[in-house]
Amino acid sequence: MGKGQPLGTGYFYANRQTAETNFVAALAQTEAAMEIFRAQNSGHLVMISSISAMRGMKKNLTTYAATKAGVAMLAEGLQVELQNSPIKVTTIFPGFIRSEINEKVKNTPPSWWTRKPAARLW
Repeated sequence: MGKGQPLGTGYFYANRQTAETNFVAALAQTEAAMEIFRAQNSGHLVMISSISAMRGMKKNLTTYAATKAGVAMLAEGLQVELQNSPIKVTTIFPGFIRSEINEKVKNTPPSWWTRKPAARLW
């Protein structure tokens, strides 16, 4: 979800909503899944981040990119912790995807976003 607005422009509520949807919800889902995986000593957690997590983004994308970086680091921490266990963690970094939510966006990200590796599996 990307309702974020430039920081310092009076839209804290929009940036908070983005952070809650993109990071806090992912944290809650990860917590629930990992509880099951740890109990059964197996599983494969797949986290969806974004190619925007790779670089700081400006204006409306600053909070979105930060939350996606948080998701990626949450997954990376689990990957390191679980590297010698039967529980696996995969992070997917999709590029820009045209959808109903953003169909009216005129300035879309550059095409190089979709040329980066889409996932990192450890």
